[in-house]
This record gives sequence, structure tokens and C-alpha cells, in this order.
Amino acid sequence: MMHRAVHLPWGPGAPGSAIERGTPRSNRVDDYIAPRQTGMSVPPSARGATHTGFTLIEVLAALVILGIVLPVAMRGVSLSLAAASNAKHMNVAAQLADQKLNEVVLTGDWQQNGLSGDFNPDHPDYRWTLQTQQRDYGLDEVRVQVSWTQRGQQYNFAASTLVYDTNNSSGGSSSTSTNSGLGLDSSQ
Repeated sequence: MMHRAVHLPWGPGAPGSAIERGTPRSNRVDDYIAPRQTGMSVPPSARGATHTGFTLIEVLAALVILGIVLPVAMRGVSLSLAAASNAKHMNVAAQLADQKLNEVVLTGDWQQNGLSGDFNPDHPDYRWTLQTQQRDYGLDEVRVQVSWTQRGQQYNFAASTLVYDTNNSSGGSSSTSTNSGLGLDSSQ
């Protein structure tokens, strides 16, 4: 009598089984106990392929936070750059006004009301105007106003001083004495 081997689809010779793959079968009892029953965690190699990285929810949350913080930060940078530019222009205008005021007082040009010009070639964007107004006790106020355009807006800075002119009070020789004071007139 001949014995014939029966191959069951779930047995040791079934397709995909350990015997068919050529790997030795373990006889340890621990290999057949489910990890949940032992209370031990399953190592990543026993779980199959490991996937490290961020989940879709984590990526979306990061994008939402970035979308909120980035525009606020960029607005802050933009405002600070505009403030720095404004301070630079105001500082240059103050220096130019003081320089022109000293020049017109020393040369005596302050007596010619309505003079104007620019600061070419060093500062062509800045213009100046001279105004003289008589005050009490033989004093004249000499005012130099420097103006420039920045981001489409007109800005002004004024510097003034008082000059004593003896021609106005007694008809004698002209004598000047200055008492300088800087004033800010930023019209936007």
C-alpha cells in the first residue's frame, strides 16, 4: 500500500510557510505567544517595516503656525527698516540744515529772504529754503528748512537761529550774534 502525502493549504508545506521559504522553524514556545499576552512591547524589527517621519496632522499644524507667525514677523521687519530709513534721512537733514544755517549767518546771506537751493552733488535729494523774519529788539529769526521726498511723502526739517542786526535798530554797522535752536517740522 502506498501512502500519499497530503498537502494542506495551512500546513507546514503550505505556500508562504517557513518550510517552503527555506527558513528553519523555531520550536520555542515564546515565539508562539502573542506579544500582548506577555505584556512586552514588540521590537520594531518584529512589527515589520518602520516608518519614521511626521504625520499629516503634524505637518498641517506646522504650516498653520508658520502661516500665522511669518507674516507678523515680516511686518515687524518691514516697520523696523522703514523706521531706520526715516531716522537716517532725518539725521542727514538735521546736519544739512545746521550746515546751511551756519553758512548763511557767517556770509551775511541771511539778509536775503527767500533764497533756496539744493545740496548737489553730495545730497541731490535734499532741498533748502531760507526765510528771515524780524523780531523784537533788533533780532531777526533766520530759518533754514530742508525738505526731501521719501516713499512718496514730503518731509521737512527746520533749523533756526536769532541774529542781532545793528542796522535794524541804530543804523550803525551790522553785528550778528547767534543763538541756535533746532526745530523739527515733519509734515507728512
